[in-house]
Amino acid sequence: MARMAGRRPFCSQNGYVGLGPADLAVGDTVAIPYGSAVPFAFRRSSGGGGDGEGEVAATYQLVGEVYVFGIMDGEFMKVHRQETVLRIV
Repeated sequence: MARMAGRRPFCSQNGYVGLGPADLAVGDTVAIPYGSAVPFAFRRSSGGGGDGEGEVAATYQLVGEVYVFGIMDGEFMKVHRQETVLRIV
């Protein structure tokens, strides 16, 4: 129980259960950055940046590290790999 202090339990849209930072909110994105063995939560920010071609690229803020049952230590990346570029500010 002491390890859960300051952590918030969550259930993703896909049914994954985990623990995240206390300020984790509905709508946050969970992703595993390349080179990381653990997932992180990112929050879409209101600011955007141009991509040089007239489109506005979405920007994200790092919320914090999350624990998700069943996808730790790179297990998820071997099966459900989806490449997405996030602009983190």
